[in-house]
Amino acid sequence: MTMWVLHPNLSPDEESNIGERKYLPLPFGELPDLSGVNSPAQARQVIRNLYPDAPPESHTRQFDRFWPVFNGLQTGDIIVVPLKNEIAVAEVAGHYGYEDGHRIPVTWYPVRVPLRKLGKHRDTFAEGGIKMFEITDLETKNFVRGWLSKSYRKFGWVKWLIIIYPLMKLLQYFQVHYH
Repeated sequence: MTMWVLHPNLSPDEESNIGERKYLPLPFGELPDLSGVNSPAQARQVIRNLYPDAPPESHTRQFDRFWPVFNGLQTGDIIVVPLKNEIAVAEVAGHYGYEDGHRIPVTWYPVRVPLRKLGKHRDTFAEGGIKMFEITDLETKNFVRGWLSKSYRKFGWVKWLIIIYPLMKLLQYFQVHYH
C-alpha cells in the first residue's frame, strides 16, 4: 500500500462536501484519456503526440511528472487530501478513469485532522508546486496510519499469526536440530 498526498483544485463548496465525492480528480492537466496506456513507451508517445513541437526535455519533464503517479496508484492506496483547515483521508477504491477529466474512485475514512495537529509533519503535506506525490518517509506514513480507523488496522493479529508465528517456529526448529 502506497500513501499519496493530493492537492486537488476544489472550490470551497466542494471542499466542505469532500466526503460525499466518489472520485478524486487527478492532476494530469491537458493529457488526454489515458485508459489505453499500459507502458512507459505508450505514455511517452501520448506526450509526443500532444506536444509534437516541444523539445525532448519537455517531454521528459511531463512524463516524469505524471507517470510515477499514474503507474503507481493502486486499489487500496491511501490518499491524503490537505484542505483549507484540515486533512481528509481516502482509500483508492478502483482504477483510473476518464470522464470530464482524469479521476480515481475513492472511499473516505471518517477522520478529519485539523492542520494545527500536524506538528513537524505539516511541511510534508504542503503543496510546494507539486499537485500529487508519494509519501516516502516512514515516520510520516506511521503518523497517517495513526489517524485511520481501527478497521484499517484490525487484521494486524492475523498477519502476526500467518507470517511471524510460523517464522518463529521455523527458527526454533533450526536452532534445536542444527545446534
